[in-house]
Amino acid sequence: MSFQTAGKSSRGTGSKLTSPEFRSSIPFSRYYESRIASIALDIIKKYNIDAVYSHYLLPYGVSALLVKKLTNKPWLLQHAGSDITRLFSFSQLNSIFIECLSNADKIIGYANTMEKMIEHNLDVSKLVHAVRSISLNEFNPNAKPFDFSKYGIGEGTAVFTYFGKISGLKKTYEFINAAAEIKNEDFRIVFVTEAGNNAEELKEHAKKLNVFDKLVFMPFIPPWQVPGIMKASSCIVCPESEETPYLPTTEKQNILVVDPVNKEDFSDMLKFVMRNKEKAEEIGRNARKFSEQNEKFEDYISSFENVLNLLLQ
Repeated sequence: MSFQTAGKSSRGTGSKLTSPEFRSSIPFSRYYESRIASIALDIIKKYNIDAVYSHYLLPYGVSALLVKKLTNKPWLLQHAGSDITRLFSFSQLNSIFIECLSNADKIIGYANTMEKMIEHNLDVSKLVHAVRSISLNEFNPNAKPFDFSKYGIGEGTAVFTYFGKISGLKKTYEFINAAAEIKNEDFRIVFVTEAGNNAEELKEHAKKLNVFDKLVFMPFIPPWQVPGIMKASSCIVCPESEETPYLPTTEKQNILVVDPVNKEDFSDMLKFVMRNKEKAEEIGRNARKFSEQNEKFEDYISSFENVLNLLLQ
């Protein structure tokens, strides 16, 4: 089951792009864009690739911009919400993002993408629509549960799982604050999130509240393991603050809704899940029924094929 204050799922996140062959540079950097672009060039040459597709402006969009300039292959760009808002307004990224939007042949965006393109005198005819959906064959109740025991989580312990980046919008700190109110209960919070400074600062915050021992920060998780993590979790917590929930918000029917800044309300809802496991499972089953009625994965495939056909015309 899940509860939210906003509805989109957190996009997949991981830690560092590293490999056993990684070689440091002077001055030091991870040089993600260069490595991805170079790998893409090798693949294009080896397999005679017809088109380039990138999702997220950083680092993939910038890498794809370089590949586009070097190969002139048709380029389909897709961006995230924060790409076009928080990051786009950053002066050190603004110009390169404009170049991405200007050079892409087709763009899958959001409602505010057109506004941003008009603001910068960019060609809005590049915008194309793609249906969004997930495969219920992958995200289904028969997924093999992830083994949390290797992280010291015992059977019977409630597991609250958080997917996505650490941010004010997603109310990550408010989640920790609420958990601190019930730190004597038997639960763990599993974070499938970013590494780096944001994660370290969140850990320090948890330590100050004496709730750090309740947290588990996962290493990089490949997408195909996400259904198993969801299956093994008691609840997926998405405490976002400014978006309309994807699931209808009929209280305690197929979702639980909280005010993320009200830590008493938030902590009470966490306790509700722990103390009403049968009801929590019922809510999860209802949410599954909603997904079965609304997810149209074949439509997504057809939609994306149409976009690619437009790209290659």
